Amino acid sequence: MGQAQARNDNRSALHALTATLRHRQDLLLYDIENAVNDFQHELSTLRTNAFAPLRTAFIGQLMDNTYRAANMEHGGGSDQRRKKLVTSRFGSQDLFITHKRMVSEAFRDLSINVEAAIRNAVTRRTALIDADLQLLQDENVVLESEKNPVFRRKLVEEVERAKAELEQMSSRLS
Repeated sequence: MGQAQARNDNRSALHALTATLRHRQDLLLYDIENAVNDFQHELSTLRTNAFAPLRTAFIGQLMDNTYRAANMEHGGGSDQRRKKLVTSRFGSQDLFITHKRMVSEAFRDLSINVEAAIRNAVTRRTALIDADLQLLQDENVVLESEKNPVFRRKLVEEVERAKAELEQMSSRLS
């Protein structure tokens, strides 16, 4: 009965570990999904800022001084002068180069932020997985080292393999 009980205990520990690892994986996927959702929301805002004809959008910001100058025009022929100011600014290559730079910088910032959020999630979750594996190893080393040296060796090997995978994953993300 002692060996049967040990096998049941091993299976129970394995099921608990599997459930914990799956839960950690689900939490990691949830964190990544949230980061991607935030990115998509911010990307939608960027799309609005890049292409909407609003004064608060990028073009509106870049045209603000021109709009103000046009509004200052008064008197005879002011309508033509206002149209000329706005038209010449829209015809300026500098306006579109600056606009492109603003959009590119904003997109780069969004990309950096989503990458950082995903890296942080992976780092946090892999640290928890590492702690779970260490706890399991510590508990089982004490219990099984005397009873079953083969199990202990296999457990140590598996924990080391899992740690190596976690370190490899972390180094790829760094």
